[in-house]
Amino acid sequence: MGGSYRKLARIFKGSYLEIECSEEYAINLFPKKERFDSEFLAFLSTLLEKMVMEEKKLSQNDLRILERAVIKVYEPLSPDRSPLLQDVEKILKNYFLGDEEDRKRAYHFSKNLSIWTEGRFGEILNRPGKLSLDDRLIVFDLGKLTQHPELQSILFFVIRSSLSKKLHDTSLRKMIVIDEGWRFFNDEVGSRLIEELYRTARKSNGLVMSISQSPEDFLESEASTAILANSYVKYILKLQKGHELLSKLDLGENEIKAVRELEIRPGIFSEMFIKFLEHGVIAKLEPSGLDYWISTTDPEDFLEEEKLRRQFPGKEDLEILEALALRFPNGSGKTIKKDEKDRSGCIETQ
Repeated sequence: MGGSYRKLARIFKGSYLEIECSEEYAINLFPKKERFDSEFLAFLSTLLEKMVMEEKKLSQNDLRILERAVIKVYEPLSPDRSPLLQDVEKILKNYFLGDEEDRKRAYHFSKNLSIWTEGRFGEILNRPGKLSLDDRLIVFDLGKLTQHPELQSILFFVIRSSLSKKLHDTSLRKMIVIDEGWRFFNDEVGSRLIEELYRTARKSNGLVMSISQSPEDFLESEASTAILANSYVKYILKLQKGHELLSKLDLGENEIKAVRELEIRPGIFSEMFIKFLEHGVIAKLEPSGLDYWISTTDPEDFLEEEKLRRQFPGKEDLEILEALALRFPNGSGKTIKKDEKDRSGCIETQ
């Protein structure tokens, strides 16, 4: 949320998708029948649970009703077809399995599901997928849905479903980056869904990287147990606060002290503490000029980039950034003292 990855997607010819309630976007949460298996059944049933539940937790029998509805909706389909959310809604509305109480519960679920199949939410969730998801780099920005936090949370997991083709291809190495996403799965059902994402990504030759500004976001989220139990590497950059919480991330006293002493020189380098199982190390990230200009969100850098784009309107994005990297390798607002280095070997700034 916020556009930080827009330039990255543009430079690497990826897709940057700012999802909003409009006809332009449609993401079907159901995979084709040929990719439907027991793991996907569990995922879809849990996602439907999140969509239909109210304040009261669903019973095991309720979950069985949703699971049966998912199985039933797939039965008549050919391998290359996928159902829509409204198909599950119809199954639940006309539920014929179980006893009278089951049928009443199923009908109630169908009514709750209708909010996702009709109106503006239905435009996104109840149509065949229209988005091309074949690019190597795909960015989903949910910032335009800030007024619909419940839809943001559902879409977060629908996006996971839409990427099933990539996830199932074990020959393809993939990385799923969740930046400031803790708000999307901060409940019991979301916790189970994020745990499923971590588990399946690892099995399918992928990894999940969750990013946050503070340890508090992870530790205070209901999904913290699921995330931490499946996270084997932790990257900790310089913190303004929250050092006292790092012990809950399995850092010892000396490691926390090392985190407190991490150093940053804007445009030059950033230190980080890396914890891998029982091992800890301080690493230094020193971006090249081009790395810097691909990643920077500094307002002064933005103005300098826009100025150069106006001067050379026909230039490609990469050409613009390469020129900026040569002219300002450490950012537009920084100048370098020649031949002056600090004891760590890094160039000092004026």
